[in-house]
Amino acid sequence: MKKLKQVYIVYAIILLIFVLYLTANIFRLVNIHDLNGFSYSLKSIYRTISVYGIFKSFVIFMIPVVAIFYKNRLTWVLILIYFYFLFCRIIANLLFYLTFDDELDVFTVILIAFLILPLLSIYILNKTRTFMSVYGLQKKSLSSYNLMAFILGYGMSLLLYIIQNSQYFSSFF
Repeated sequence: MKKLKQVYIVYAIILLIFVLYLTANIFRLVNIHDLNGFSYSLKSIYRTISVYGIFKSFVIFMIPVVAIFYKNRLTWVLILIYFYFLFCRIIANLLFYLTFDDELDVFTVILIAFLILPLLSIYILNKTRTFMSVYGLQKKSLSSYNLMAFILGYGMSLLLYIIQNSQYFSSFF
């Protein structure tokens, strides 16, 4: 039972990030409706979500929440992909803000603090007791799964960055 307590920390981090993502997007939805004077009908909410791209990356944040309830190799890889994705997104945002703003403000300090969460989770998931007893992985395949998770997490981060900053992809998402 002691072996599983460390995994619960990772699960709590996943749920915390998911709740923060939902609340931030709900506040964004409410602000858009308040500023533009829209009503809160289902049609108006759907239109706001589709036009302004709110909840665009909902699937990316929902997959690890579902993966919490299953304990096999695939869910371990999905959770690692998620944390590598978060790590790359935080690093990209940190580099972007440090490039244009030389001062350390509150936002960059918060980003640096949030950088610890994915690193701690990756460390806990890669501990011998966790990946062997909880997820049933062998030590010899650990590095290949980690490399695959890193490449997929970085690729998803890069793809999301391209989609968010390109005018050519705005019609698709």
